Amino acid sequence: MNYIIITSINPITEAVKKFSKIKNWHVIVVGDIKSDKYYYDNITFLDINDQKNLNLLSFDTTPINHYSRKNIGYLYAIKNNANLIYDTDDDTFPYEFWKTNDFICKNNIKGSEFINPFEFFTDEKCWPRGTPLSLINKKNQYTKQNNISKIGVWQGIIDDDSDFDAIYRLTNNKHIKFNNNINISINEFCYSPFNSQSTLWNKELNCLLYIPITVDFRFTDILRSYIAQRIMWEFNYKLGFHSPNTYQIRNAHDYFKDFIGEISMYENLPIIIKEFNNINLKNKSIEDCLLFIYDTLYKLKITKIEELTNLKNWIYDSKSN
Repeated sequence: MNYIIITSINPITEAVKKFSKIKNWHVIVVGDIKSDKYYYDNITFLDINDQKNLNLLSFDTTPINHYSRKNIGYLYAIKNNANLIYDTDDDTFPYEFWKTNDFICKNNIKGSEFINPFEFFTDEKCWPRGTPLSLINKKNQYTKQNNISKIGVWQGIIDDDSDFDAIYRLTNNKHIKFNNNINISINEFCYSPFNSQSTLWNKELNCLLYIPITVDFRFTDILRSYIAQRIMWEFNYKLGFHSPNTYQIRNAHDYFKDFIGEISMYENLPIIIKEFNNINLKNKSIEDCLLFIYDTLYKLKITKIEELTNLKNWIYDSKSN
């Protein structure tokens, strides 16, 4: 079975309904304290009681009223022998032609330490959430390589109200239709942020789905993306981006509050990139890489001690039957 994972505090949205109609995929909606459970064809809604009954160690250490409750949905899919896991939100809509890519790519981008992926899909000046602020005006320096890369995570670029950061929205906020029929992979030690709104995960890397619990909502999936990239390189996987198969009609946001929530991201990304360039992950399992990196982030005071406890529970839960 293939699973689409969403967390939501809203009544069922039209976006969720559209995803539920995709053949050979089953939708998991992870609720929170504020959520009212609903029933719909091809959707499993996990309210708090349902989550508790899964008997997961990480149930008690995953905070309520937090986006990281999505971790429970990932674990549900993993324990049900998911073949593929697709990560999205309740305001992201699939196009009628929505489909998934194979985990290979023939167009590899090798270049500077940071690559803005949007530049390959539009001529408009824009950047994804998770771009270090010192680099938003810097053009990519790169070469294209026509070699086959093994993809660990596919990030689908999202049309219209894409995953821009609060600074873009406060200063421009232009919605964009991105170009079609483009696939790229990003070379190792070239960082690009990816989100939890349109991502397809290689089964071999399911452990890296873990969303951190002790950073801000606007930072949490971005931090995951940098961690996942750094680890996947050790196992010969790369991050891929493809043209949109989704578009977003965004739920209401206060852009200034989003900006406040992103400050820790802006502050810490340069520190994280520098640290990740220097750490040694050789001869470690994926799980040990995760533990090592989160221990490092704790020592840097980017995450808190509760993160390590929850991560250990997550790893145990993901491995137990």
